[in-house]
Amino acid sequence: MWSVPLVDLPLDAVWPICNALPAITLVRFQVVAPTIRKIVATLWPRLRAVRGRTLRPNPNDCLKRLHNYEAAILYEEFGDTTWADRWLPDMIANRNVTAQWHAGPDASGLELRGLGGRLLDLGSESQPGEVTFKLSARASPVTAAALGYIVLSDASKRPCAWVYIEWQRDVVGLGTVACWVNDTEVRLQDWPWGDSMLTVAFGIDWHSHELTGITIEGSAAAVGFADFHNASCQGVRHIALASLRGESAEVCWQNISLFPRAPDNCDRCDCRQHLSLML
Repeated sequence: MWSVPLVDLPLDAVWPICNALPAITLVRFQVVAPTIRKIVATLWPRLRAVRGRTLRPNPNDCLKRLHNYEAAILYEEFGDTTWADRWLPDMIANRNVTAQWHAGPDASGLELRGLGGRLLDLGSESQPGEVTFKLSARASPVTAAALGYIVLSDASKRPCAWVYIEWQRDVVGLGTVACWVNDTEVRLQDWPWGDSMLTVAFGIDWHSHELTGITIEGSAAAVGFADFHNASCQGVRHIALASLRGESAEVCWQNISLFPRAPDNCDRCDCRQHLSLML
């Protein structure tokens, strides 16, 4: 047991303790000892630099986001300056040399103006159980648009999930916006832009080759499941982001998460052994 309360220790002494603990344990410490919040807020830039470099500097929900980063196969916020070393230009989708890409600590995520694509190679194939992502998109209502693509595929580039935002005119000439998750269409009231960013989540059943529990903004979609885009997909190794059609197209992918299991189940680690600290 510590002879000095943790909150009274110098920050240089507190740092190795906080850095050694899982983020979920620090979250629980904040619950039983709210004064820990001040320590965490002060140490957040160091925690982010050492343990979650792709997270954005924003301190809001920083420990929850760090926990997601530590628990996930991938938890990407595009918050670092080296994002382009991971997300390489997709030579198939990157046909517009005037596309403007922006990400890093001063951005809201990975921002794209124009048409183009990026591709992430995870280095190995995995079979995530839960996928979530948040994005915003809009384009000029002049021509049909297809933008904000997120495509998950295996080592052979066979996709299990193919998600994008589409704008087109219906049979009576009215413009419609929809989010497509494979062959499942979910109509939207308007472009998901600004404060109306779109959150999409679904599970992946690798045995049945289905996307399950599809939700848009936390509400059950009209069809809660969809078959794999390619039934032969064996896992996820590549993640493609793109905008392929549209005038004045703008997209921001704010975060992308691949979890080995439902995020709620990631909170089961037992931190009772740490509660002997004098907080």
